[in-house]
Amino acid sequence: MAIVDMSKFHLMSFGYDRDLLLRDLQRFDYVHFDDLQVEDDEAYAALNEVEVPESITEINEELAKANWAIDILSPYKVKLGMITEMKLGQKS
Repeated sequence: MAIVDMSKFHLMSFGYDRDLLLRDLQRFDYVHFDDLQVEDDEAYAALNEVEVPESITEINEELAKANWAIDILSPYKVKLGMITEMKLGQKS
């Protein structure tokens, strides 16, 4: 990863991610925040609210449940040895 010398940038995120994002950014030594207040509505006038269809929301919920189950069960997966994988032609 490259480190780039920046003077200033605008970062936009979802409200529910704000605290976690700020905490992670503050772990860097040279990150400073000028103003954490929400700017005037004029600055965001060009942005439109995105409406997500109910079907996509349901799919995202099911996907999150499946990923959670995979994360829970992953440590219990039986792993084959490197030689056995080579015999079977699988990538390790």
